[in-house]
Amino acid sequence: MLLSSRNLALLLLPFLLPAAHAHAAAQPAPELLWTVGGFSAPESVVYDRARDRFYVSNMATRGAGAIAGDGFISRLDGAATSPS
Repeated sequence: MLLSSRNLALLLLPFLLPAAHAHAAAQPAPELLWTVGGFSAPESVVYDRARDRFYVSNMATRGAGAIAGDGFISRLDGAATSPS
């Protein structure tokens, strides 16, 4: 009998969940190092290691009164994000 991918996933699920839980439990809790404000509906961030910069996408206005195309990218130099 051939198993579909859904049936295979259901068959393996009881074996995978305990391992996933054990792995997650072994991870230390994240620690807040610094915060930065002044964004306009930030949506995502990426770090450029070569330039030591963060780029943050800002959605700007949203919802019923949103203005199309008013989003922008913020650039943070690494020195500005170092803990004080």
